[in-house]
Order: sequence, then structure tokens, then C-alpha cells
Amino acid sequence: IRDLESQNQALQETQGRLAGLVAVDQAFEGVSSGSKAVLDWASSSPAGAGARFLLDLFEVSPGFELALEGALEGRLQAVLFSDPSLLAEAQAQVKAQGVGRVCLVAADLVEAHESSWGDVITAVETAGGVVRGSLADHVKVFAPGVVGVAAYQEIGKVLVVEALPAPENFGAITRALGHRTLVSLTGEVLEGGGTPVSYTHLTM
Repeated sequence: IRDLESQNQALQETQGRLAGLVAVDQAFEGVSSGSKAVLDWASSSPAGAGARFLLDLFEVSPGFELALEGALEGRLQAVLFSDPSLLAEAQAQVKAQGVGRVCLVAADLVEAHESSWGDVITAVETAGGVVRGSLADHVKVFAPGVVGVAAYQEIGKVLVVEALPAPENFGAITRALGHRTLVSLTGEVLEGGGTPVSYTHLTM
């Protein structure tokens, strides 16, 4: 019986990883018309140099696909800019072409900084949770210069746990998180109670 239970658990874990891989693959295959329009504009305009499809910058370790999907949420097809001042021009391009919804992400590297995960880890472990480390420890970033740093910061503010603790512990954990995020290996997300200071997200 124990062997059967172990096999069922392994099968569920494999199915979960497969679902994450499918979601990531579909994000590549089905890039929205809005994201395509922004990338086309960026590739043909000096002002948009450096714009990248966010998910295209990542290679995720096996078993962490759903965590990445959960952490990025609606930003799976986001376009990343290293310069926040370019968002207005990109927004204008999308509106002018009438191509639908798109999520634009920009990072202010001057303000981008993270405090220690110590308080968060303590809060999670006190609640009986198991910490697997920062999402950035399990995802490789393939991008040079400022864009690569910005992409790294996008996942560096996410802490991965095996499973979210019981809801009665959420208060203490969200206070410790601040403007950061907790995500489980199955993609469940717990947002901190603070306000992001390092990123500008614009969904149209």
C-alpha cells in the first residue's frame, strides 16, 4: 500500500511539473498581439532598444515551473524595459495599433534593493513551512546588462516554499514579506502587504 501511495504521489508531482511546462510553452507559442506589437516596435526603434519578452529571459529548474508561473501571474507575456520612461511611448504604440492587452514591465535599478529573507524564513518555518530558497536560485537569466539585472530582480523578490502554510499564519508572513512574494511549488501565491518600489507594471 505504501508503495502504491508513493507511486501516486510521484505521478501527481510529475503531472504538476508537466502542467507547468505546458503553461510555459503555451506562453511562448501564444504571445498576445499586444506583446508582439510592442516587441516589433522596440526592434525597429532605437528608443525601444533592449525591450525583451520577460519569459524569454528565463530557464527554470525542473520542479519549479509552476512556482515561476505563479510568481509571474499575469506577466507571463510581459515585455520588460530597462528604462521606465519608455512605458508611455510603448503604451501609445499599443493604443495606436489597437492590438489588445499587454503587460509592460520596467525596473528602476536605482531603487531596486531587497532586505534579508531572514524574517520571512523565520515566519514561514515557525508556521511549519519548508523554504526552498529564492526563486532566483532556481531560474537562470539569459540577458546582458541592465535588462538581465532587471529580470533577475523580478524573480529575486520571490521566495519559494514547498507549500503555503495554514491561513491563520498569513498575517505574520505577509508583514514580514513587505513588498515581496511567497510562492509554493504548485504555484500558489501569497503577496506581501507592502507597496512595490522597484517596479512599474502597466497592463493595458
